Amino acid sequence: MAAARPRRAGQPPDGSGAAPVPQVGLLEALQDAVVLADGDGMIAAASARLEDMFGYGPGELAGLPAESLVPAGLQEAHRRQRAAWAVSPSARLMGEGMQLAGLRKDGATFPVRVSLTPVTTASGQLTLAIIRDVNGTGLPADAARQRTEAVLGELDDLIHQIRAAAFAEPCPPPPRAPGDDR
Repeated sequence: MAAARPRRAGQPPDGSGAAPVPQVGLLEALQDAVVLADGDGMIAAASARLEDMFGYGPGELAGLPAESLVPAGLQEAHRRQRAAWAVSPSARLMGEGMQLAGLRKDGATFPVRVSLTPVTTASGQLTLAIIRDVNGTGLPADAARQRTEAVLGELDDLIHQIRAAAFAEPCPPPPRAPGDDR
């Protein structure tokens, strides 16, 4: 039995009732990194892709200020721009003509593109930010390596199943590397 993933931001703690942030599951369906922030600039929900891109674990970003994702030298300017945008929010690219940067949990920075969209919910106005890593790396090295290993393991298992079905006889399982606990 697979271990349950920790509760995601925006989900009720006991799994009952409506999530305070609607459509959180939609965030996971998108290919881009996505974050929802409330009117005070606090992160209400973040997609797993965003958590991976910025080096955070599941649910770690919930309740942090949006500026946690911005390099220290740009955080004050981000607060001012966020406050100005809140007066008359509209869908737009953030920082057109500027070079924007994201701040990973480990302190590394990387260039990003950000699009903003206001989202009105029953609980208030939220900002949906879609973030892309301009360099295309998208993940810290450890997370990228782990994801690649997991995908290759799944492919090995799928090939094994296809061979077993095609030849109608049991095939030995693919060899595993030491420490591979699949």
